[in-house]
Amino acid sequence: MHTVLETAAQGNLVSTQRAKLPMAKENGIPETLVSDNGPQYSSREFASFCKSWGITHVTSSPLYPQSNGFIERMVQTVKNLLKKSESSGQDPYLALLAYRTTPIDNKLAAPAKLLNNRDY
Repeated sequence: MHTVLETAAQGNLVSTQRAKLPMAKENGIPETLVSDNGPQYSSREFASFCKSWGITHVTSSPLYPQSNGFIERMVQTVKNLLKKSESSGQDPYLALLAYRTTPIDNKLAAPAKLLNNRDY
């Protein structure tokens, strides 16, 4: 699982697609996209976008975020990293780099290793 921190200026389809294009340029077109079924991911336009690129879109329940506990925990971890780096005056990108290159546990490699199949 690779954590990508992207910020779209507006919560609409166009900005969501633009925010995802740099990720696709770096890592290729994903086979599967997992989202929370928010409004920017539940439109016909987004469904068409996924279909045109051959992306399978899987959603979790927006009213029950606990259904995807692993992702919710990852989001909390990243938020805490960003808060800590801001309060200590450290570079947030170094905190994210450390997170991405640290093994998740003894059975699961670091997110960067899983994505790119190489050590950092």
